[in-house]
Amino acid sequence: MTMTCVVREAKSGDEEGILKLLHELQNYEIKLHPGRRPWKAKDPRAYYQAVMRRLKAGGGKVYVAEMGKKLVGLIMGWIENDRHDLLVRNNEKRYGFIGETVVTKSARRKGVYDALAEKMESYLFRKGVKRVRTRTLGKNYAMQSATKARNYSAYELVLEKSRGRI
Repeated sequence: MTMTCVVREAKSGDEEGILKLLHELQNYEIKLHPGRRPWKAKDPRAYYQAVMRRLKAGGGKVYVAEMGKKLVGLIMGWIENDRHDLLVRNNEKRYGFIGETVVTKSARRKGVYDALAEKMESYLFRKGVKRVRTRTLGKNYAMQSATKARNYSAYELVLEKSRGRI
């Protein structure tokens, strides 16, 4: 029997489940880049509260995915206004931004990411943006593949070089 995924807006009682998902995301990203640091006990809550303030300021939302009664994914998105990029057309400076996305290992390849992304993209486009952007680590090939499958394309690449590398 296949469990279906239900995507809904996060509510106040979801905070602990959301913190667990964010912790899982950070543990995954630590393996992908040496600059990521492990979270201490207070860090996830402080990060979550900072993101929630940004969401409120940017007209954003958090959606969660449930299978059974368990949270198996989340997506956070809001509106950005890029007032400082002088090379971008004025009507392109306002865009939707997906800041965090995580799907538990056990729920991957079951349509959870697509369901979350569809819900968030629909919300952001209803808010009047023409574009939705997201970021991912360079070695997060799973996320790159998932976003390409949803017709995202590279907008800007950030490349880095570590000190001591020739």
